[in-house]
Amino acid sequence: MRPDEPDRWLNAERVRTPADGTSRFEHLAPGRAIVFVDGDKAYIQSRSGKDLTRYFPELRFAPGRWVLDGELVIRDPEGNLEFDALQSRIHPAESRINLLAKEIPASYMVFDLLAEGDETLLGAPLAKRRARLEAIAERAGLEMSSASVSALFTKQPSQLKLTTLLALCTALQCTPNDLFELDTTPSG
Repeated sequence: MRPDEPDRWLNAERVRTPADGTSRFEHLAPGRAIVFVDGDKAYIQSRSGKDLTRYFPELRFAPGRWVLDGELVIRDPEGNLEFDALQSRIHPAESRINLLAKEIPASYMVFDLLAEGDETLLGAPLAKRRARLEAIAERAGLEMSSASVSALFTKQPSQLKLTTLLALCTALQCTPNDLFELDTTPSG
């Protein structure tokens, strides 16, 4: 588990049909971050490899040994994501960082488990990683993202809103025709 290799942890691959027979879609806000938890210490890293730990002193992670993939998020009183507020948190002055941590606290929404203990899970099926993540999240009190492609297909595909389809296609880097070729069988 080394945070000095950001490409190892953050490079996703586009696949037509996942090997485990499921498809998942995660709404990603621009606060993508990898968290390395080792014992009672946590290191927060941006997609580009920048250390973000000092900017979010209010974030605490239960002791363990994991690499988590997720989003740093700030919500308004109605629960909507506030990207501008998140951007304001990256400030050079420590006094300002501490003030903003109290005034507009961030949280971390996890959506994937990349490693546990000394075991790298990058090649493991999503269903296996998700099951292990759910167990960790329950013990550690982590907030989990729960969006999935299968949840969007509870109606006939023709009833899906165009904006939902376009957002989904953008996230999956596919065309609407590609989308309907995906296996959306819910897991577990």
